[in-house]
Amino acid sequence: MKIEQAARSFGLPIRDVPASVAILDEFAWIMGHLAWLREKVQEIEPDALVWGKTTEDHKLAGEFPGIDTKFQALPNVWLKLYLEQHRLFLDYVKVIETLKIEQAKLALADQVATVLASRIKVFVAQLGLTDEQSARIPQALAAVRGELTMDVTGMVAA
Repeated sequence: MKIEQAARSFGLPIRDVPASVAILDEFAWIMGHLAWLREKVQEIEPDALVWGKTTEDHKLAGEFPGIDTKFQALPNVWLKLYLEQHRLFLDYVKVIETLKIEQAKLALADQVATVLASRIKVFVAQLGLTDEQSARIPQALAAVRGELTMDVTGMVAA
């Protein structure tokens, strides 16, 4: 659910692939765009990164016909695009790292639950219960299952 929410927050189309695959696919595109934009920025003269032509007006008539050109201290458009793409890259890195942590927590919770279930089976077997008593065990465990799940999840989160 978190993966699908992350995919939607970045405006990715919902496709017939898991959301995690869509996010990683889009991340690969972002890295490609970032590399291409980095090359464009590196082609620019250092001074032109922060100073350049902002407008050019062609005057065909009047007292002073010709071209009026304005220069201004502003970041180059390629630099702006690169920085925007870099921010997007960092946003995706955060999401991907969060998803990895969440997946690791779920895997650990599954492992703990498996070990706990096997220990309960051994414990119950050692009690020497009658068939009627043994038949009530799943119902009793189901009653406390939510509490056990919360405890296991809390242990994994910590």
